[in-house]
Amino acid sequence: MFDTPASGSGEPADNQASPAAAVTPAGTVTPVAAAASPAVPDVPVAPAAGLSPIADFAVLLAELPLGIPDAQLVDRVRELEDLKAAAAATQARATAAFDTSQRAAQADAGTAKEKQGEGLASQIALARRDSPARGSRHLGLAHALTREMPHTLAALTTGVLSEWRATLLVRETACLDTGNRARVDETLAADPTNLEGLGDKRLIAAAKKEAYRLDPHSVIRRAAKAASERTVTTRPAPDTMTYVTGLLPVADGVAVQAALERAADQLRATGDERGRGQIMADTLVHRVTAPTHQQDGKQDRTQDSNQGRKQDGKPAVAGGADIEIQLVMTDRALLAGDSHRPPRHTRTSTGAPAHHGNHHPHRTPLPIHRTTTTRNKHATTSGRFRRASTTSGTAEHSPDSIIRDGKTSATTHRTERNY
Repeated sequence: MFDTPASGSGEPADNQASPAAAVTPAGTVTPVAAAASPAVPDVPVAPAAGLSPIADFAVLLAELPLGIPDAQLVDRVRELEDLKAAAAATQARATAAFDTSQRAAQADAGTAKEKQGEGLASQIALARRDSPARGSRHLGLAHALTREMPHTLAALTTGVLSEWRATLLVRETACLDTGNRARVDETLAADPTNLEGLGDKRLIAAAKKEAYRLDPHSVIRRAAKAASERTVTTRPAPDTMTYVTGLLPVADGVAVQAALERAADQLRATGDERGRGQIMADTLVHRVTAPTHQQDGKQDRTQDSNQGRKQDGKPAVAGGADIEIQLVMTDRALLAGDSHRPPRHTRTSTGAPAHHGNHHPHRTPLPIHRTTTTRNKHATTSGRFRRASTTSGTAEHSPDSIIRDGKTSATTHRTERNY
């Protein structure tokens, strides 16, 4: 079945009969007749031939010659794109069949109905080399395509739709019941010509229009549910930066963006040398962390024009951020300013230890901590400072060792001051 390339590829028969590469036992492609083909480095082929028809076909794809006219190369790109869509459709069918088989086996084994299907998404994710969360999405997509949207599945099989655009159709009809979802599927995907030339935005718009026409209340309920899921998240970025993402209703999101842009334009007009994006970021931090004063329902923004300006070539941090510093030190460090024994522990307001210097290679280095805490000396900052001094009978014991072994007597003096 897979001994020769599939017909209709637009390639000459002699090219199909005499491939320019062969697979060695080591699993690499070795050029055989490179007279008409450009020099291509050896590439690994996985899995090896003979394991399954699909594996044999993967090897066959690697053997396709490259020394063909450009027009045929472009045709091949299109055909391989259609092949990827067909593979995604077959993958969806296999996923749905696996789920059905596993649930039936679990039911026969006496598994409770509410526990049937547990772990299947993780197995699908592992098979696709994906995360468990995405495995659940793949499983849901397979169910929708095979059970409720046969026309979309057929369009995916023929390559009219890509896997991503099939996912968009499934996503935009998720708020509908089975009957209305099937009607949208028939309206949009029954005739493949309706999908030709549609980009992502136009496809989404068409699906939303049909969904609203069939069941406007479901669309309203979906919007209300989406608004209830508003949240703010953070994730790390390179070079001690972070991404702060707010999931907001569209009106609130547009209002936030417009307010930041307006503040940036005003400061730029007054000669602020920072970039527009820098001003927007500084303004966002300032307005979120700085204390605000309510006057007739309006917040005091008098500090916006001064916040975030550069000091010594570095952007200032927002003033007014509530902080708490906790230090544990010896009596010598507390009373005599012992420069040879720096504080061993600093705890954040959450109680977690903040390691300094080289004590923890995965934490922010001490110079960055120092820069952050001293960058804006004149800012109005509220917080609390706690100092704990430990006096031991032996000068060689550090406070943490005294607390840890519990054998040396120690007297602890605590000082707390709000500022």
